[in-house]
Amino acid sequence: MLLILTSYKEPENKKSMSSPAPDGYSTVCPYLIVESVEQQMEFLHEVFGAEIKESLKNEEGIIMHGEVKIADTVIMMGRGSVGFSPHPAMNYVYVQDVNLVYKKAIQSGATSIYEPADRFYGVWEAGFKDMYNNIWYVAQHIKDVSIEDMERGFAKKKA
Repeated sequence: MLLILTSYKEPENKKSMSSPAPDGYSTVCPYLIVESVEQQMEFLHEVFGAEIKESLKNEEGIIMHGEVKIADTVIMMGRGSVGFSPHPAMNYVYVQDVNLVYKKAIQSGATSIYEPADRFYGVWEAGFKDMYNNIWYVAQHIKDVSIEDMERGFAKKKA
């Protein structure tokens, strides 16, 4: 269901800022529902060097909600539960070294979707699946490509 916001009123106590999100967060934050927040955070730390920002534990000491930061983006995650079953997501992450991140992912137990390669849309890109079937595409911008050239690239790919 798509909810369309037809009117918006600024809050009276609005802080002077360019984003409605709290400091350190982007306007849109990916949120993963996984079987083990601990395992997912460890994977993201090993592969992307993710910094663990937050981990909220229940009375048994199990992390139910966690947050990591990869470069300028916070990724939130929660342990699956009744009404919120684990399910895979897909994320696209720009990195400095696609080959290194891909290698770390495979060494950390990820399954390759495709090895690093030059794509017609101007990136060096690879893809892999983590232990919860989340799909991660990692890319490094290598050149600007016009819309027309991308359309030609899509047409060649289909042929």
